[in-house]
Amino acid sequence: MNSCSFPIFDMPTELVDRVIDYVDECPDVLSLALTCRHLKAILIPDHLRYRKLLISLERLDILETVITRPSLGRNIRILRVVPRIGLYRRFPLDRFCCRTKEAEIAAESRLALALSLMPNLTKFMWDMYHEPETKNMIWENIAATCHRFSDLRCYLLPTFRNHCENTLYHSKIFNLRHLVKIDLYIATPVWGNSPVQVDHIGRFLLGCPDLVVLTLAFGHSTPLDTVFHQASWACLESLRLEKVACHPTIFDSFLSLHTTIQNLHLTHSVNESLNQDPFDISLSPGSLPNLHTLTIYCGGPHPRIDEFLRYASWRKLRSLELSRMSCLSDVFAKFLSRHHSIEELCVDTCIAVDSPLSLLKDLLPGDLPNLRDFSGPDLDYIIVCMAGAPLQQLYLNSVEIESDMAEEALRRVAPTLCDIEFVGTPREEVVERLKRSIPELKASWAY
Repeated sequence: MNSCSFPIFDMPTELVDRVIDYVDECPDVLSLALTCRHLKAILIPDHLRYRKLLISLERLDILETVITRPSLGRNIRILRVVPRIGLYRRFPLDRFCCRTKEAEIAAESRLALALSLMPNLTKFMWDMYHEPETKNMIWENIAATCHRFSDLRCYLLPTFRNHCENTLYHSKIFNLRHLVKIDLYIATPVWGNSPVQVDHIGRFLLGCPDLVVLTLAFGHSTPLDTVFHQASWACLESLRLEKVACHPTIFDSFLSLHTTIQNLHLTHSVNESLNQDPFDISLSPGSLPNLHTLTIYCGGPHPRIDEFLRYASWRKLRSLELSRMSCLSDVFAKFLSRHHSIEELCVDTCIAVDSPLSLLKDLLPGDLPNLRDFSGPDLDYIIVCMAGAPLQQLYLNSVEIESDMAEEALRRVAPTLCDIEFVGTPREEVVERLKRSIPELKASWAY
């Protein structure tokens, strides 16, 4: 068939652009461009080059081009704003990448204007040292113009997160609705004895019923009990919380209702939330049947995790990382024996409630048949090696290989072990002795 007879080529260019609007991914745009010369002329370079943009506020050349040629704006799907473009980072770190507050405001105003020309923008990432100086201008233009917008990331560099003016916490970023992915790392006010203002955050989160990914990291503990009590995110797959407060009973109920969760990451959250002693977290039987990755970091005095693991049955679990938690050793051993799927295990700074020796003291041979990476306190690695896990990577303290049992343990895993990474520098004579004693150990030693 002659390409000229294909109906799309008889349409005005504006209508062709509207059809192409539904092709979001760069590989798909390129594939379409390679089908014929007519589409190639339309798609390269204006569509292909502008699908994903990385910009710095100190260099706005590409956005100025969009402002000059507004038709280019509809081609943009992803926009990421960073302090600098390149591999270097200026030291000492400047709060303003444009050097002054006035220049920063002027640059943000041009960014906001460019955003008003991007009706097909789906994702915006603010990866900066500071909150927007214009406070609401960026978020207002996204809400008013970007009707396909569904993916928001706002990350403040931790160095500056505790020195922000908290304008973002009170901004109209929380007026956005119907997002599918939320990734927020923001500063929060110090409330003292005053009630923490969270109603606007609740409306924001509950106004996104189709959430798939939710990451919330605050500077101070922020109570969201009402949100987790009312939320019903039927498609939620990934939940990452840092300094988010919620009563454990409410959070347990939330998890039991959200069976789609695959990745759960809690940092200083849930059990450290009420300015009281840490709560021991629990989990109802049958919860999280699709869990793939579980990470829990605790900053408190080793809260108990027994009731969270006692009835767990996560057949798809691949990665387990616990920090500063405590548990009965037999409960933990039985949990591991039920989860042969685990490939990555980290129990650094975790303790056994009933044993001064090890959280893994009851581990049996064959309990971790798929374990590839391990990191744990003291001499736990010896227990894991002797249990016959096919380890490929070990993370050790430099003194841990000086144990009398180190040689036999490393010999057990020598056929599979690829890398040994140390915190600190082990004594050279110890390393050389082990290499001579275990010639079959070909792993690299990183320290």
